Amino acid sequence: MVPYDRNMEILGDDLILRPIEARDAAAIAAGLNDPDAARFLPSIPSPYTDADAQAWVERCAQVWRDGTSYPFAIVDAGTDELLGSIELHGEKATVGYWIVAGARGRGVATQALRLLCGWASERPLRLTTHPDNVASQRVAEKAGFQRIGTTTDHLVFRDGTREATLFELA
Repeated sequence: MVPYDRNMEILGDDLILRPIEARDAAAIAAGLNDPDAARFLPSIPSPYTDADAQAWVERCAQVWRDGTSYPFAIVDAGTDELLGSIELHGEKATVGYWIVAGARGRGVATQALRLLCGWASERPLRLTTHPDNVASQRVAEKAGFQRIGTTTDHLVFRDGTREATLFELA
């Protein structure tokens, strides 16, 4: 992977993936303070506060510099509006993403996932979803991931679900 460069961008047709920046914190807090985000992302605090967002922004720069993870802001190429985030966890070659409620259902997650997978050299890449998160499962499949089963090597979801649906891109 490339060293941390705050000016790095992965360009898509309508999206840009770029490193998370301090100016993203308020939009991150608003985007993750959402019932679906809390339901399907077991590692985020709920409610999600401005302080949580600021701590996560600081973590993003550090993990990139350490080479352990590569978190990107997903932004609209025309407006620079934050639409979500996508992250390649380098140690396990896994991918995670979330999209703000107002941008869901528009292909944002699929395009971002394809862009990240094109940039990443690791294979196989894996991702997991809550069994009820059909939208995220469809994103994975549209981006070329294959459903390969389930796993319990995952944080327990807030609703007590222990098993996650597992996808892989070879």
